[in-house]
Amino acid sequence: MMIFGSLGMQSHFSVGRQPSTIQIQDKTFGMFDIERDDRRDHHVRILGDVVGDSSGRKDRDRDVQSGLAPWQMKRVSALIEAQLGEKLCLDQLAEVAKLSTSYFATAFRRSFGISPYAFILRQRVEFAKRQMLQGGVPLCEIALNCGLADQSHLSRVFRRTTGMSPTSWRHSQLKGLGAAETSHRPE
Repeated sequence: MMIFGSLGMQSHFSVGRQPSTIQIQDKTFGMFDIERDDRRDHHVRILGDVVGDSSGRKDRDRDVQSGLAPWQMKRVSALIEAQLGEKLCLDQLAEVAKLSTSYFATAFRRSFGISPYAFILRQRVEFAKRQMLQGGVPLCEIALNCGLADQSHLSRVFRRTTGMSPTSWRHSQLKGLGAAETSHRPE
């Protein structure tokens, strides 16, 4: 209790109870009038080591390093694929994986290498590509089928992902398919 007494905290905490890391941190920040920002996590870890409290982020970060379990990855991927044309939210995905939203987002990034939002956009672009190759389907309809707001939204997302507009991509693919068909046609 010597360390707490030297900080003038002994009177703040009840005798016989060891203060939590957060209580010590809040009292310390109040004493020194420091803004509470991203330094908070650093101080929680340090104070957690001093007090012996394991509520610091270090333990939680270690758990998330493994990412999602294979069954969670399959369930989440299946839900995304099944509801690609609908609005998907992080809470739905986390619920399917039986995780909290924040833990899920971190675990998803570790497993797939990108955020859930970026993954969903990629899947939507791939779905749009498959529909464009079927031919005849207008881009505005493809955009709605992919769960995007309209054709301009599809164009922005598509260009950001592939570096080409949907129309240019469609023409290049169909031209390539036409050349492949004529070169393999028996004479």
